[in-house]
Amino acid sequence: MKAEITINMDNAAFQDYGNPGEELSRILMKLGKLLQSGPRLVSDDSFPIMDINGNKVGYLTISD
Repeated sequence: MKAEITINMDNAAFQDYGNPGEELSRILMKLGKLLQSGPRLVSDDSFPIMDINGNKVGYLTISD
């Protein structure tokens, strides 16, 4: 199985609040918490990734 995380950092959440790394860190920590307590991952799962403004900026995709 393979996990692939794709995050588009070309929007206001990454540009308007100073350091883009802060928003990326916030997203990755939130994703980590979801994975710790969330559903068991299976192939073909896909989870949307949202920025602080509620915009979809990417996906976590599970594949074989």
